[in-house]
Amino acid sequence: DLELKPWSISPETIENEYVQKVCGQIPFLGGRSTHWSGWSPTPSTKELAGWPEDLKVPLQKTYFGLAQKFLGVIEANEINAFENGNYLYRTFQSGLKSCLDSADTIESVDDIRHAPLAMGNDRSIKFSTVERLLLMENVTVIYECTAEEILHDGKKATALRTSQGTIEIPNNTKLILAMSTLPATTLVLNSFKTTEFPQLSNVGKRLTAHFVSSVIARVPRQNLSLPDNAPDVELGAVYISGITDGAQYHLQLSGVAYTQCNDDNNIHDICKKYSANSIPKECIDRSRDDIVVSCSTLGELDYKNKSNQFNLTNNNQSLTTNGELTFHLNDQDNRLWDLMDSVTFEVMNTLSCSANGDDLEYWHETDKKWKKDPPPSDQIRNKNLVHDASTMWIGDNEDTEAPVGLDYRLKGVNNVYLTGGALWPTGGSWNPVLTIVAMAMHLADTM
Repeated sequence: DLELKPWSISPETIENEYVQKVCGQIPFLGGRSTHWSGWSPTPSTKELAGWPEDLKVPLQKTYFGLAQKFLGVIEANEINAFENGNYLYRTFQSGLKSCLDSADTIESVDDIRHAPLAMGNDRSIKFSTVERLLLMENVTVIYECTAEEILHDGKKATALRTSQGTIEIPNNTKLILAMSTLPATTLVLNSFKTTEFPQLSNVGKRLTAHFVSSVIARVPRQNLSLPDNAPDVELGAVYISGITDGAQYHLQLSGVAYTQCNDDNNIHDICKKYSANSIPKECIDRSRDDIVVSCSTLGELDYKNKSNQFNLTNNNQSLTTNGELTFHLNDQDNRLWDLMDSVTFEVMNTLSCSANGDDLEYWHETDKKWKKDPPPSDQIRNKNLVHDASTMWIGDNEDTEAPVGLDYRLKGVNNVYLTGGALWPTGGSWNPVLTIVAMAMHLADTM
């Protein structure tokens, strides 16, 4: 397991909830950007409900576009990935998108599009922070160094205490916390007591994240009317977003079609390298002329639920691991998750050419078998939350509870700024990387 989880889950959550974990960090240079799917949707005005207008306007006018260019975000039908003498995202991509377009009749579905993926710049390799860092000058990276506490004089940060000693922060120097949601929240809670900084009393008192269901299905290749002379291996990726009663969800579907390919390993290697979702090798059966589609469906944890919090715990003396998560799926979350699963199977049914769907099969992970019946919810629902956010949300002057102002600065602290999902007023359901990058760019210009 590559993940590091420097926090605990409250006994209340462990005892009472189906979901009991939050996905952690990748503790290597580049973090999760060395091991990610590449999905990079741009949230719409509707999806940014609850965000300050003075933040939405510059993001939508300028910074989302800059982030798309920086990450190399393009739609899947424009990806130039090239293997075995063929482009991977072409005929099958168009056929998959056309087939799934019929899902627009589903009541809560809002948009269906070619998947926006960070695989552009004519390189067809997913974006990674490492490459960018290695190209930069005047950047120092200190390895195996943990930030433990921000020292201050009551108005501004004066030093950063770390596992490798204390680093002084000179006057007019700005400290930017770019360390993902929960570790940044732990550092702030340990450094700025609310008795001295009452403006930060709501740090950790708001929490959202995404819960996930995952389904794999297959249908005969002929369902998508693919030509007989199609390349050995083709890939597809489609993004479907939806909203119901103000709660957001989305489906991210990745597919693979293979014809005359005689090498399971080659098919799987291409999927791992270029596909937006993982398709297990055991789901590839060359004895059948099928397409295989993997679907992950993400929904937003209700940010208004006061039961969801991140606080310090007294039974851990380490300043880097003494944060504790408590979350509870309320009625809105459960209704949304039920709807998500229902929509997922409805969308999968659009791949079928049969009225009763008898040409559609689902992978049952418990039995390691393909079956015509959809797998039960306990097989498809993930016990991990992903994309935690909103613990130190950004707000305008009217939002007096927000711990961070529109200048990205912690209220009451003159020189400490924040990036990442912790800033989000609401989490929606969209994948976070593009929005995080856009806000980091906006922060840089604001400073």
